Amino acid sequence: MRRVRVGGVAADFLVPPKWPTPTDRWIRNNTFWEPPPGWTPLGGLPPAPVGWVFWKPNPQFLRRRIATDAALALWARLSNLLFLFWVALAALHVVVTVMELPRPPALGFLLSGALIASLGCTIVRESLRTRLIRRTAQQAAVAAADERQRRLVREYQRYLADPA
Repeated sequence: MRRVRVGGVAADFLVPPKWPTPTDRWIRNNTFWEPPPGWTPLGGLPPAPVGWVFWKPNPQFLRRRIATDAALALWARLSNLLFLFWVALAALHVVVTVMELPRPPALGFLLSGALIASLGCTIVRESLRTRLIRRTAQQAAVAAADERQRRLVREYQRYLADPA
């Protein structure tokens, strides 16, 4: 599978088997557009395999989209704060143990609770991140199809208006 990345485009094009590599211009004009089943860029080429994924969001897309999502940022901060709390409690546990001081009764509970809560927040964040990427890519595909249709109509109207 060939993967084509174009600078400034938020997704990489995954070229189906036996298809030619598209131009940068085609990729810019058609980003996230999903060709209909059986469509080929040129006559005589085999269609893409059933279920072929044409576009894969790239790191630029992920950085832009994820950086602007407040829910992901909140879960990340919460996870980090809980982890720091766990580190502080673990340090306290070490000090108490080394100095043979009386151990606070809730220290073990707080240690395990902080770590479990931090991991839970991380799992929630990653789940939200996956859904966000999927949903955003679907929205981009719909917008790309609409924009492509408008562009094709404009090009056809220009063609009809051209007296040559």
